[in-house]
Amino acid sequence: MGDEVHTTSLRRALLRFGALTAAALLALGAPTALAQEPEPALRTTVEFDKQHYLLHENMRIKFTITNVGTRAAEHVRLPFPLGSPMYDRWNWQPLRPTDDGITVAPGETRVLEFSGAVADRYNRQNATAGFTDRYLNFTGRKDNKEDRFGALATVTPTAGDVRGVVYGDKNRNGRQDDGEVLAGTAVTIWGAYGNRAERTTSSDGRFLFEGVEGGPWLAGYRHPDGWVVPRGDGAAYDLLVTPTGVELSVRAERPATDSVQAQLDLDRTTYRAGDPVTITATLTNSGTVPVDGVQAACLDYGSKQYIGSRVSWGDLAPTGRGVTLAAGETRKFSVTDVVPQEALGRGEVVAVCQFGPRVLEGNGNAEATAKAAVSAEPVTEEPPTPGPVPPGPSGAAQPQPQPQPQQALARTGASVLGLGLLGVLLVALGAGALAASRNREARDTGRA
Repeated sequence: MGDEVHTTSLRRALLRFGALTAAALLALGAPTALAQEPEPALRTTVEFDKQHYLLHENMRIKFTITNVGTRAAEHVRLPFPLGSPMYDRWNWQPLRPTDDGITVAPGETRVLEFSGAVADRYNRQNATAGFTDRYLNFTGRKDNKEDRFGALATVTPTAGDVRGVVYGDKNRNGRQDDGEVLAGTAVTIWGAYGNRAERTTSSDGRFLFEGVEGGPWLAGYRHPDGWVVPRGDGAAYDLLVTPTGVELSVRAERPATDSVQAQLDLDRTTYRAGDPVTITATLTNSGTVPVDGVQAACLDYGSKQYIGSRVSWGDLAPTGRGVTLAAGETRKFSVTDVVPQEALGRGEVVAVCQFGPRVLEGNGNAEATAKAAVSAEPVTEEPPTPGPVPPGPSGAAQPQPQPQPQQALARTGASVLGLGLLGVLLVALGAGALAASRNREARDTGRA
């Protein structure tokens, strides 16, 4: 009975203590549940500058991005291209998937505008342009329906013809003359989403593409006899097809390789990473007329084992004024680069450079390559040979320093003083051990 009374009293006391504790926590404002971690939350809307377009027109899109969350949204960007990555010519920077993105603070609204061709956003099935069910990615985003967005505008299809003539400017006067048409030239055009068509020029040098879909197109030219169309002639390469069509007069010229030959040399056959390397380009004009404005462009193919592209070539640089090679002339040009560390993993360092007028246009340049081995072996230098003893202040030779015994001991990690103290300690320990031994013998003798 006493135990039951005691147990009941204890329960009542605990209940009263719990109630008082809860009341105290409520009075102090303690939360009754765990607070949620702050999170970013984006809401995005898009608007067009018009609701209806012609297919060959450009359009503007405005993104309004608001962070309704409680923490900053970092690295905000598109998770993947809004169109075909190979043919979308829009510049979505800074929201491209490869960009670092933007930061949107809690409560902040960012407005970004983009523009480009309607054709790159065009959907033939429903004659609209835009996108649906998209979202912006950011650090820590959780998939949800609230942050998705989209918008569509209606589009009227348009089309036009692309026609023209290709001629070889034999006398380099910049205009078509009699006897300069180029038959058999392959003309190719590329449009949005990989649209492609090809024609071959007829005996009069002409070509025709009928009913080409409206919008921007790119053109390319290939002639079996090596004639090239300078890429600096933007009108021949960048086409805007409208209902009125496109008429082209395409000027071709002989490539630099007809008369310009190039050779590259490195100053050594083996290097170590970090070594300086001198690249020498030897250019020769084997033609009968001068070649003006020759420039150099070294390639790296996205790999750091290549050299030459990170140094200045002076007048030969792609942005320089170029150099002139007189008929029959040979000239040498040298630059110094450094062997990249990455070249060690490949075992070689490579220079690949192109030379020609307007070198960045990439048509008909003379190309040369030079390679050398990159060694991982450490430098093995011979110890220096002792030279004559330098004279002292009075003109007499300075005596050679003599090694000291304490220096040799110091190399073992012990000094003379330390060894002396260690000896004293060992003597003391030996004496103590001897005394203890004698005491034991005396006790044993007494017991006997």
